[in-house]
Amino acid sequence: MARSTLSTPIAILSIIAGAGAFVVTQAVTKDTFEPILAACGNAKDYATMEDFVAQTGYHRYDKLAGMGVLDVFVCMITQFFVFLVERSPAGMLTWGTTIISAIPAMMLILLEAGRSGNRALLLWPTTFSLIAQFLGISVVFPLLWVPSYCFFANESGVVNLSLARSLVFWCLPFTLLSVAAFVLPVDSDEWTLVAGTLAGPLICLTGLIAWILGPPATPTQKDVAASAEAAGVSFGMGGILALLGWFYMIYTVLINYGMDYEALWKDLWTDAHPSIQFMSIDASVLWVGLVLHIASRKLSSVAEVLLLTPFFGPGAACCMALASLEMDRVPPVSNSSSDEIKKDK
Repeated sequence: MARSTLSTPIAILSIIAGAGAFVVTQAVTKDTFEPILAACGNAKDYATMEDFVAQTGYHRYDKLAGMGVLDVFVCMITQFFVFLVERSPAGMLTWGTTIISAIPAMMLILLEAGRSGNRALLLWPTTFSLIAQFLGISVVFPLLWVPSYCFFANESGVVNLSLARSLVFWCLPFTLLSVAAFVLPVDSDEWTLVAGTLAGPLICLTGLIAWILGPPATPTQKDVAASAEAAGVSFGMGGILALLGWFYMIYTVLINYGMDYEALWKDLWTDAHPSIQFMSIDASVLWVGLVLHIASRKLSSVAEVLLLTPFFGPGAACCMALASLEMDRVPPVSNSSSDEIKKDK
């Protein structure tokens, strides 16, 4: 599959989108998070967690989730989740919509990390996830991952069949923990553990599966076809998961806002808490990043995504397009289908 001639301009547009998201998210959250950063940065000075809560007024956090290296960050993101949960349904809508788009994004990151011939950041899913924890996936996916794919992806590479088949499974921990964050009582120990796990480094370690399930050493055309078909099916399954989430988002909007779109817009942006504004940007720009990635592979697929998104949601629409793109990788049947594929140097 030849690389698109639009790869460079699309990479530039994606970098602009990611950089713009960074500037705007920092601007809307600065006043809210500066005091939280100060309190969490000094959390070790408090003798007990009870002292931290009593003297700062913030929610307790799970120290174990930070694994000793991200304790400050876990503390901050726990407060962030408190803001979102306490301001639901708007908080749930923005976080949920982001997770819906994150399903195809996470599947892409894992899939390409395990593809033979790929280079640079594409091969470091855990590092990428850790950066995304700090800056937000709406910043890092378009700013770093999409350009990396444009310049360093091997379009004819092959992936391990087990990895291609299990892509959806590796998205489930983050998805299920996100559901738990909005279901469990905020004052429970279980909720604090869930919030800490979502913020901590442990959730990022799922990316290591792409290294464990590396590509076959001597792939054949049959391997290429099987892995592409399996990846296509996985994106289809991811689309179903994202579609269920999207239907729940629509249900939540209807029971809480009806057809009052002005009230919805106020809660999501104009009168929203900075945490909700942050997530509104996150959801929007992540989807833009996915669309740009799809455009870099096949421009006509963008029309498919744009047409399907209002009906099936951003995650399912992107999954459908990505499933089709994976099926495009299936080589035509020939008598030489068992010949080994030459490795890219």
